[in-house]
Amino acid sequence: MINKSVKIDQLVDLEVFELALTDYLNGGYSEEYITEQLRINISGENRIKKGLRIVNKVIRDNPLDRLLIDNKEEILNAMNNNDKRIIIVSLLNSSYSFSFYLLRIFGKFFNVQDIVNIKVIQKEISKVYGGNRVAINGIYCVGPIFEKAGIYIKAGMGLYQFNGAIPISSNIAKDLFIESFRINMNITDVNDINRLDPYFTFIQ
Repeated sequence: MINKSVKIDQLVDLEVFELALTDYLNGGYSEEYITEQLRINISGENRIKKGLRIVNKVIRDNPLDRLLIDNKEEILNAMNNNDKRIIIVSLLNSSYSFSFYLLRIFGKFFNVQDIVNIKVIQKEISKVYGGNRVAINGIYCVGPIFEKAGIYIKAGMGLYQFNGAIPISSNIAKDLFIESFRINMNITDVNDINRLDPYFTFIQ
């Protein structure tokens, strides 16, 4: 079996994605400004370049770009409340199948238990992405974004606790989350059966 590629190899702070998305929708997307923001939490030019590549892929070159542009005003309004967390997670998952798969795994275990050990998550990831260091590093690049977005909270060393389904107040945030599922599953429409998938554990 050929393992899938992780492709995400640098942790980028959630707020950088939020700033980049707001600037992009306002027509002021600047790689120079994003690079400045990345320098706040990332050291080393190579790591900063990796971070910029990830931000560009998630925000500027997102597969859901048409949906972003067509709903610009609604998204900008949603960025002023907690919906921005789900919007960024949706865009991240739309860009990286690894991120999408990781969230589904967390959903799978949180459906049956409130706390999950990272070793269990790593074991599940290894079935698709291999048990190498690249896959483990991918978890630690994506996991903190999920945590900051309120997907789960830390419950101890290597332990993650379900934080409850996130209430969404805007239709566009919910639509983006649904679309991130659709494009990863390569399906035309998302029906009621699809919404039973563990991926939807995290939204109300």
